[in-house]
Amino acid sequence: MSSIKCSLPGGSPYPRMDGRKIVHWLQQGHRMSKPQHVDKKLYGIMTNCWQENPDKRPTFTELRNELKEMENQHKRLINMEMYDKKLYANVEDLVV
Repeated sequence: MSSIKCSLPGGSPYPRMDGRKIVHWLQQGHRMSKPQHVDKKLYGIMTNCWQENPDKRPTFTELRNELKEMENQHKRLINMEMYDKKLYANVEDLVV
């Protein structure tokens, strides 16, 4: 079995906020704004996952089907040309 190296960007959606502030902020109903490099439809899926009531969140099957449908449309969901490298880090570059 071969291993596949994947370079995944990641970062805090709420930089300069500690965990307690983030929890309080989220409990007040605030959510991360749409990153400029993410398609509106994909951001809509993200916000559906953030519903306060778990019963209103999509199931994994619903998510899979919706993402598969978007993939079949060959639509660019993430525009890496608009990606702000200052806001994210590659997982491999993080030193623990």
